Amino acid sequence: VNLATSMLSAWTHFAIAFDGTTLEVYRNGLRIANVPLENPNIRLGKELALGGSNGYGEADTEIGAIRFYSTALPAADIEKLYVSRNGGK
Repeated sequence: VNLATSMLSAWTHFAIAFDGTTLEVYRNGLRIANVPLENPNIRLGKELALGGSNGYGEADTEIGAIRFYSTALPAADIEKLYVSRNGGK
């Protein structure tokens, strides 16, 4: 299964949690990456870009919602967000 194609053919929930030392990436409520960052280059007041092309071409996609929290959410809370958005599936 081509991961990129499968993500483009159905609604996909992504979440990113950063607690100051570790970046965690979730897809459809499940953690798919956990990356420790020794010296994160996080600068307040800088521009944030979402979407766009990364050399693989462009897709006709839509961002349904974006939420920012002041603290990193635990995995259980991220799973609850996915389940509630996806009708309990």
